[in-house]
Amino acid sequence: MSVTQPLLGGGGGGGNQPLMGEAPSSSSTYDPTHIFKDDKHTVNRRKDNHNHHDRREDGYQDISSNGNNIGEGGNNHASMTDNDKDQRFVPSGLAGFMFYFKLCSFWFSDCLVLGALVTVVLPSQIASIVGDDQKEKYNGIIPSLGAFMCLIMTPVAGYLSDHTSGRFGRRRPFILSGSLIATLFLLGCMLFSSSSPFWSVWLVAVGLLGVQFGMAWSSGPYAGLLPELVPDEKFGVASGYMAFAGACGQLVGALATGFLITATPGSFLGAYIFLAGILLLGALPTLFVKERHMSYIQPASFESFIKSFYLPANLYKNFYWILLTRFLFDMAIYAVLPFFQFFLHDIINIDNPEFYSAMMVVIIVVSSIPSSLIAGPLSDRLGRKLMVYISTSIIALSMVVFVFLSFNPSIKFTLVIAGFVGMGYGAYQAVDWALALDVLPPNADIAKDMGIWNIMFVLPQVLSPLISGFVLSYFRNLGDLKQGYTVVFSMTAFYLLLATIFIRPVNVKTKQQLLQINAVE
Repeated sequence: MSVTQPLLGGGGGGGNQPLMGEAPSSSSTYDPTHIFKDDKHTVNRRKDNHNHHDRREDGYQDISSNGNNIGEGGNNHASMTDNDKDQRFVPSGLAGFMFYFKLCSFWFSDCLVLGALVTVVLPSQIASIVGDDQKEKYNGIIPSLGAFMCLIMTPVAGYLSDHTSGRFGRRRPFILSGSLIATLFLLGCMLFSSSSPFWSVWLVAVGLLGVQFGMAWSSGPYAGLLPELVPDEKFGVASGYMAFAGACGQLVGALATGFLITATPGSFLGAYIFLAGILLLGALPTLFVKERHMSYIQPASFESFIKSFYLPANLYKNFYWILLTRFLFDMAIYAVLPFFQFFLHDIINIDNPEFYSAMMVVIIVVSSIPSSLIAGPLSDRLGRKLMVYISTSIIALSMVVFVFLSFNPSIKFTLVIAGFVGMGYGAYQAVDWALALDVLPPNADIAKDMGIWNIMFVLPQVLSPLISGFVLSYFRNLGDLKQGYTVVFSMTAFYLLLATIFIRPVNVKTKQQLLQINAVE
């Protein structure tokens, strides 16, 4: 699944540059949380007019203004020059809020649709078609097939948009066409219910493949919008906004689809119509975002696309660690998320698992909102890695408690622990985008590289539900499903422990360091 989604370093004084056609603003960029303000002092930046390259602290090289080289062994088809970076600007006041609203609107609908599908709609629909005896198996297989489609299409669409030019921009045509494709397949999935034959579960899989194709076609290019519009020192704030939009989407999606499925047992018509409508409505505001004109765009070619997947270690070392960390974190999340509904029914002994699984998601999302709003700006000052340490520790400890609850069922304690999971999840989501954008080298192919980053979100959605599904099916056949969930929750805690270890080598700049790099005399 796509969820989800990225930014680029460099740019001189991006936060104080006017929008094209607008008067310059004397105020700093808008910080909606009002927790931290921009530094008021000016830091001199070294200038060297006769030298093309300027070695930075993190080992990357700043690029000459033509933007056509990122160093030896790098990608030679970048399109974002220093002048392009200087155009990045977030207005203040109400205009700033509306900027973030339009930018994050698509992300809201993307997270709503995919979150509701994974946690509420697909588990209920698959169980109603195949029955209780095989629900874990097919709920591991079907979503994984859809995620595999996203795994392929996200970097492809991102690359194509990086090398596209036109009167409607580079990203927006993909966002619109992908949303329309996904909407059509969502409406096709609504035809299958509890009265459908067993083989129709594969038609649900085909519909999900179409949904994921459309979502990947739009979300890959969408990942390039944020770095092209937001200054470097606002990565944390922008990432916090993205986390907040995603959390609200997951909240609304879980509540609405849980209610619709409960109100119409055996039918998924209302849930899919709701998801299709929200997807289109959410894409509309983002289509009104003003894309920046790029000074240079090299045409796409198959050879350059293949070569673009080579990421030189000397430039992308930190990015590799971020990819591994994100992979492990999402392996943990998707080891348990698709199976919470079954856990509530089979282990906690709840008669209405659709309702309570929706409530569980609501609690996770609601508790994630304050932590995401705090963690994003806080990470600008104290560093992103601290937020990762905190978030993974909270979720790992929660998984240990879920093991205890497997043998001592309590719906009250289950919902309480869901709140702690949400707190950890929100803290991680608040810095997720910013972490990747902080470490990308200058003049990278933004959407393509963020498409690779998104693979580390999608690949766990292919692998982790498959692993958990077969583990749970194996222990169900042994007649010891509690032991099966113990293994799954233990695997989740282990993934999170590894994520905590592998984030340590990453060198990420704080907001103060970014200001020192970007400040101009």
